[in-house]
Amino acid sequence: MTTKCYKCNQTIKNEELIKTDEFKEYGAEIQNYCPSCFLENVKSGFGNYDVGNCEICNSELVLEHNDSEIILQAQEDYTVSFICAKFKKALDRNNDVEIQKLEDEGHDGIMLYTIQPNPNESDFG
Repeated sequence: MTTKCYKCNQTIKNEELIKTDEFKEYGAEIQNYCPSCFLENVKSGFGNYDVGNCEICNSELVLEHNDSEIILQAQEDYTVSFICAKFKKALDRNNDVEIQKLEDEGHDGIMLYTIQPNPNESDFG
């Protein structure tokens, strides 16, 4: 089966699509995205959510994983993870000393739902 990407209208296989409510509230319309459009738009919160900056160092919060892991996480768990840009750089360099320092300082990271869960379900939150 195939479907069309909400943004670019490209035909994509169902196993490749990413479903998202574009960081809107529970019950918002679910859109189908191709991987390229999803990656492009998730970085900016789809224009609906300000991902923000780390409160410790004011660095931008960036996507934690590489593109394929971001897509897989969004498809399987309906989540994406953002972390402090300084922390991401330390991870990318495998700098254990810097990673530990940044962890000790409490640099920010957040996980956002790509489809908001029902707040009335018992396992919410």
